[in-house]
Amino acid sequence: MKCSFLFKFPFSIILKRFFKIIILLKLYKIINFIIGLFLIKNKSNSNKNFLILSPSKYRGDLKVLSRRFNMLVLPDILQYFIDSIFFKKLPKFENFREVKKFVFDNKETFNNFSKFLESFIKYNNISFIVSPSLHYKHDYLYAECYPKDYCKFLTIHRECLHASEPMKKILLEFWKSNSNYPGDFLIVQNKHAANIFHKANLFKKKEIFNLGCLRMQSLIEKVNKLQNNKETKKILLFSFTYGADGLDTNWNIKKGLTLKKMFDKAHSYFAELAQEHQNFEFIIKTKWGGNWEEKIISSLKNNKIDINKVKNLKIDYQSDPHKLILESKVIFAYGSSALLEAAFAKKKIIIPILEECLEKSHIKKRLLGSYFNLFNVVKNKNEFFSIFKKLLDSNKAHMVNYNKKKKVFYEWLAPNKDNTEEKFLNLVEKISKT
Repeated sequence: MKCSFLFKFPFSIILKRFFKIIILLKLYKIINFIIGLFLIKNKSNSNKNFLILSPSKYRGDLKVLSRRFNMLVLPDILQYFIDSIFFKKLPKFENFREVKKFVFDNKETFNNFSKFLESFIKYNNISFIVSPSLHYKHDYLYAECYPKDYCKFLTIHRECLHASEPMKKILLEFWKSNSNYPGDFLIVQNKHAANIFHKANLFKKKEIFNLGCLRMQSLIEKVNKLQNNKETKKILLFSFTYGADGLDTNWNIKKGLTLKKMFDKAHSYFAELAQEHQNFEFIIKTKWGGNWEEKIISSLKNNKIDINKVKNLKIDYQSDPHKLILESKVIFAYGSSALLEAAFAKKKIIIPILEECLEKSHIKKRLLGSYFNLFNVVKNKNEFFSIFKKLLDSNKAHMVNYNKKKKVFYEWLAPNKDNTEEKFLNLVEKISKT
């Protein structure tokens, strides 16, 4: 975002004081005009304007929306800055009940925030406020305060890979404790997620729509156009966190929940493969940089591998995952929808099942574990290396169990198959008129 430095210390202090004076004087048009200077705007031929919250969390959804609707994207740094104007310090909410209590205990503050938000919505003629997830607490503040008689609140929930029984149970209990979400409509990626949110009473059944993952249609179209798998020199590892099975936080080290040892072994084995196969480019794909990249580098260092000295190995969080999938010859993945996406794209796939993941107590916790029999699974270093070499030389391995893999892909990520985007756009058009 241009001029983002204005929303960082020390400039943010001056700007915040200025805004507070304007709010005290109820000169909302001035605030709306200034904020409008920093909104990222995408215009279409529509008369529908969408306010996009937490934009850094989306993966392809905004591109679909922009084809038919005008988008006003509120950059994350600006969203947090607006929050800080009204709230001195937001507590770390554990659930929606705590947010509701915070709202109740700070009625005057929320009343001021509601007045500003209503003014902002009307000033920009917003039809929909859109959030990428139910559990983003900053977005929840907007869901509590938006003018319900003027616009709708839509959540396109991203985290829908509820692909193990323990995870389904934990999520159902969690969402039950967070019932009655104040938004209007929820879009999910599969029937499993839809069932959980309905049972948890977060929304009425008619307010939940199972449309699939929006970005999958472009992958389907690209795969259908490919005549043959392209021969490439890329080997890809979709990195995972210690909490890849979704039962705790990303970097938890709790016994029975963490996959730290597996994380260490999988990444070091991959780096060793890179050292052995200098004629290939090895890529470790993460969802973000920062602490994730640091964890990988530290793990490799503990295994006496300096990533800077392995010239054909790199960590990449910025590249489009579908582009990497289509360009790669062999793909390693665990606990991610990327496993199903790569399978649909007819790629040779290896699933590492190492260390903690081999324990009997962890078997039922494995994300997508009921489908592992369709893939190449490796349980130790010898298998990690030997099966990789076998797949590298094979011309048919990617087609083994392909129809079954494709069926699983559609079940979890694309229930509408190649019509996801059109159904999504038509639905949004329809509910915007209600």
